[in-house]
Amino acid sequence: MLLAIDTTSAPGSLAFIGADGTCVAQAGDERPHGEQLPGAALDLLSRQGCTLADIDVFAVATGPGSLTGLRVGMATVQGLGVATGRPCVGVSVFEALSWAWVSGTARPAAGDLLGVWLDARRDEVFTALVRRTSTPLDGRMALRDLVESLEGPTVGTAAERIAAWCAVRAEEAGRLALCGTRVEADREALATLGPHDIIDLPSGLASAVAAVAAREAAHGRTVTPHALHPLYVRRPDVETARERARAASPR
Repeated sequence: MLLAIDTTSAPGSLAFIGADGTCVAQAGDERPHGEQLPGAALDLLSRQGCTLADIDVFAVATGPGSLTGLRVGMATVQGLGVATGRPCVGVSVFEALSWAWVSGTARPAAGDLLGVWLDARRDEVFTALVRRTSTPLDGRMALRDLVESLEGPTVGTAAERIAAWCAVRAEEAGRLALCGTRVEADREALATLGPHDIIDLPSGLASAVAAVAAREAAHGRTVTPHALHPLYVRRPDVETARERARAASPR
């Protein structure tokens, strides 16, 4: 059994995969993530007739996303993993959205592309571009068998990322789908990429995180809680500020 937590954005979500493979998802509420967790996770398990001791694997969305929320989710899963002695799986937002694309109603064919276009603030976007492989979707194949990375994860201005994707598109004949929190805002600029579909974001990412993590765990690809690391893509402000301060200080 598996418990997945996503706190990369508000309100966040939770998902539980039972012994029979059924996934039960739950959206977060209006409270900050730090007030919801771990109580909301324990409540979800209780409603399924389970306790933490029944969970075999814990999964968490590793980012990118809200720094504060991301830290809450990571710390919660690490704490649960340490407390129970269970392994963990980290799943990026890019991976979760790629799974939602592969397994959803879009039904991409081999060679089709998905571009993930997320708001990074500071007039920048977090992006990743993947291609659907010819591997059939079944209960055994992990996400890495179903899509292959063409570019990213990367951060940059919309103009920079579109220029990079146009170069890739010149070599790729597959259908293009786009999804992400900045797609609507950049719709006009993204038209430069040529014909494409816009895929709706899932209402909660935890279900996709759980699905990716379950397949990773089935292949033995888990880590100990302390080995979980967030995906920042862009370096944290505190690191760049520290470097500027060191450079400016007299030697």
